[in-house]
Amino acid sequence: MLRRTRADKEGFSLIELVITIAIMAIVVGGVALTLGLLRSADSQGAAQRLNSSLNDLKTQNMANAYSVYMNVYRHDDNYYVKYTKNNPLTTIDTDDLGKKIGDSKIIIKFHNNEIVEDRIFSLTIKKSDGSFGTKYTVGNSGYGCVPVTLPSPAEFSVQARSGGTVYTVILVSNTGRHYLDV
Repeated sequence: MLRRTRADKEGFSLIELVITIAIMAIVVGGVALTLGLLRSADSQGAAQRLNSSLNDLKTQNMANAYSVYMNVYRHDDNYYVKYTKNNPLTTIDTDDLGKKIGDSKIIIKFHNNEIVEDRIFSLTIKKSDGSFGTKYTVGNSGYGCVPVTLPSPAEFSVQARSGGTVYTVILVSNTGRHYLDV
């Protein structure tokens, strides 16, 4: 009597195939989760850097005899913060871009207006009471700035380009308070 053993058979059994597919699904799910967490970390980090920059603005304004403006802009698919003395930034100096706060993987908006390439949003703090005041300026590089009434509360929002969690930096105009909200 010839009996075939399992080693003589070719192919996979249904159980082996199901187990292989289940393992592959777990691996793919883990990779997708990891990528989502990385995108969220990019957004959260940019929002934290933006909130920290507002702290720096307040400190610089209170420590100096002149007004300091915080300018937030996008150049070459990266977001930057740069401080200027007495006036808002009107043109972007490509030799001194300021502090990079984010890259092309995220979108930063100021009060629902996306900060697009070479558009500058400027804010300052009033020395008299530490508030953000009532005006901010918006300009495209090379075209000057236009004062606009600062909404109360104003907000920067940061999100990954592919979606996900929105991180918001809330600015309370009349007190100068700001905080990071998810």
